[in-house]
Amino acid sequence: MRKPTGTWIIAGLAFSFVIALILFPRQRGQRARLVIQPPQGVAKFRPIRVCLVPEAVTTVSIQIDGPFQVTPVGGTQILLNQPRQAKTAVTLVLNGFRWDQRELSAPRLEITPAANGAVWVGEKEYPGKVQLIRIPGGRMQLVNVVPLEDYVACVVDSEMPREFGPEARKAQAITARSYALAQMQNANPGAFYDLHASTRSQKYNGRRYLSSDGRMLAGDSAESLQLAYETAGMVCTYEGKLFCTYYSAVCSGRTSLGSDFFSDAAFPHQSVICEWCADSPLYRWQTLRTNAEVQEKLHRYFADQGSRFESLTSLAVGPVPHPGGVAPVIMSDGKQTVSLPATTFRRILGTNGLYSHHFQVAAQGTNWVFTGSGNGHGVGLCQWGARGLGHAGKNGLEILAHYYPGAEVVVLTDE
Repeated sequence: MRKPTGTWIIAGLAFSFVIALILFPRQRGQRARLVIQPPQGVAKFRPIRVCLVPEAVTTVSIQIDGPFQVTPVGGTQILLNQPRQAKTAVTLVLNGFRWDQRELSAPRLEITPAANGAVWVGEKEYPGKVQLIRIPGGRMQLVNVVPLEDYVACVVDSEMPREFGPEARKAQAITARSYALAQMQNANPGAFYDLHASTRSQKYNGRRYLSSDGRMLAGDSAESLQLAYETAGMVCTYEGKLFCTYYSAVCSGRTSLGSDFFSDAAFPHQSVICEWCADSPLYRWQTLRTNAEVQEKLHRYFADQGSRFESLTSLAVGPVPHPGGVAPVIMSDGKQTVSLPATTFRRILGTNGLYSHHFQVAAQGTNWVFTGSGNGHGVGLCQWGARGLGHAGKNGLEILAHYYPGAEVVVLTDE
C-alpha cells in the first residue's frame, strides 16, 4: 500500500467518470449494469478476497449466465471454457472437483467470467472471480476475488439502506473501504482470504441475491456504485497510518471505547456522545429469558471453565466503570458471587434478542427481563447516528470526524 497523501478532503471533490450500461444474458432476471471507471491518479489495489461461507463445505451450487473459464488458481491451463453454465453442483472428489460429469484435477479452481460477468454461488451472484479451494478434512472454502470498489459498493447497500441518505452512505463507503484495506493489510500471508462476507467482518451480499421469500434483490445499485467511486481512494488514517474502522448499527447514545473491545483499536475509537440514533427500532428494547435457560447456559459455561455454578439465586448489572465501558454482570448461586463482563454474559446467553451489552435485568416470576439499548458493540461509527447526522445537514467527512475523533481522511494516490 502506498503512503497516504493529502489531508481532509473538502466535500465536493470532483472526479470524472466513464459510465456505461451493459446488458447481460437473461438468467434469473436481467439487470442493467452501471459500470464506472475509477478516477485517474487514485491508488489501485489488488482485488479483495472475501470468504463466502461461515464454514467450509463439501459441495456448492454454481451458475454462470455468460461465457467463463475455469483454471487452476495461479495457473494458466484452461480446464473449462463454456458459453454459460446452468445451475450445477460442484463437489469434491479424490483428485480435485466434479463439475457436472467432468472431473477437474486441481486442488484449487478459479472461475473467471467474461468482462463484467458474475458467478452465482448458491442464491447469490458475485462480481469478479470465484475460487474453490480444497482444504484438509475433505472440504472447500469459497472465495470471491472482487475489485475493491465493486466490493465497497455492495457493502454500502448491504450495510446501510438508501433511506439513510447520501452523506451517511458516503461515510459508510469510506469506513467500509478503510476496514477492508486494513484487513487486507493485516491478513495472514498464507490465508486464502482477507475477510468474511458476514457481519463477522462486514456484510456483503454480492451483486444480487434471492431473499428467503423468493424475491430477487439487488446487492448493489447505481447510487452505491457512484458513492464508491466518488470516494475512491479515500480512507481513515491516524498519525499517517491506515487503521481498522470498526462500526456498529446503533450505539444508543454513546459509542463504546474501542480498547475495551478490540486489541487493535486505534486511538480514534474513543467514546463519544451520539444524539442522532434515537429513531432506530433498537434504540431501546426488551427481551425475556427463563430462569431455567439462564441457569443451564451459566452451568455449561462454568463447567467449560473447569468450575461449578449451582442454581442461580440472584442476577444484577453493576455500574459502568468509565464512559463507553462495559458494565459487570453480578450473579450468585447462594454459595459464591461471580462477576462477568456484560459482553461475556451476552455471548453466554446468545445474542438473539439480547442486541447489545447495554442492559439491565430484573426478575419476573420464573423469568428474567432484560431491558436494553443499542445493537452491536457500539465502537466507532454508529450507522443510525450517521443517518441522523446526515439528515441534520452534516456531510460524510463531518460524520466521520465525529465518530473517529483525531482521524484524518486522506486520498491514497499512485504518486
